[in-house]
Amino acid sequence: MRRILLALLLVSVVLGVNPAWGAGQQTFLKSQTGDGAVLTLQDGSVWEVVPAHRSESAEWRPGDRIVITESKDCLFNSNQGESVDARLLQPAR
Repeated sequence: MRRILLALLLVSVVLGVNPAWGAGQQTFLKSQTGDGAVLTLQDGSVWEVVPAHRSESAEWRPGDRIVITESKDCLFNSNQGESVDARLLQPAR
């Protein structure tokens, strides 16, 4: 099910369409800790990635397009085609 939702989100990002289940705000990765634990986005928000997903986020690079899902507990990297569960540490400016 998660793969289907990710595929729908990827298509929506490419086509610029927000699916009803909630593609949220789009921004870009500004920086991350080397282990992928903490991500800072261009909008100023800071996110802590759950330990189980840090190996994925460790591969993300500055400039990658990130979609913050409407539920605000999942970040989708449209460049990498991956999502990670994360917790907001600092809201956007």
